[in-house]
Amino acid sequence: MSREQYQLTDAKLVNNLFDLIADGQKLDGITVTQLCLKSGVARKTFYRHYSSTQKIIEGFLDNSANDFIGILKEAPVLCLNDFIDDFFKFWFDNKNRRQVLQNYELFSYTVHRVKGGDKMQVYGGLKM
Repeated sequence: MSREQYQLTDAKLVNNLFDLIADGQKLDGITVTQLCLKSGVARKTFYRHYSSTQKIIEGFLDNSANDFIGILKEAPVLCLNDFIDDFFKFWFDNKNRRQVLQNYELFSYTVHRVKGGDKMQVYGGLKM
């Protein structure tokens, strides 16, 4: 599987998981089989990408954080104002990520991950 094909499959899995949640399903009720059928991928392919549906959410949050850190590394942050400007520019430019955090009530989960939480918790109806 080429890198481009891997990324396309990954995007399908992420987008379809969020679609299922948007349709009213709870994360802990979405099966790998159900997500694979909706995404048009084999279970084996799913497990090449993730070990569970919860890992998709974690990956989304980790990628968002890493992208923001990448921005901070690109431009010097000389003062608090620079950091704040970069922070708000990141979230303004990434409206889709902001909407996912809001629509799927992932803010509390994000804060929990930033604080280093490693136990599964229930946040906004999502079992993490």
